[in-house]
Amino acid sequence: MRSGPRCHLNHRSPKLCLRALQNEYVARQKKSEAKQKELSEIIDVLGYIPQVPLDGDE
Repeated sequence: MRSGPRCHLNHRSPKLCLRALQNEYVARQKKSEAKQKELSEIIDVLGYIPQVPLDGDE
């Protein structure tokens, strides 16, 4: 279910293939960053504070 250009399907030159894969990677990173920011804002609104044990407390 991938929608981006795939090198093995398009038989592009290696340079074009690399560029396409890099563009896909950057797009996924930006999408992930936006989702992380949204989740962080939701957690802030809910007032959630995670309980993190101190070093040595197990």
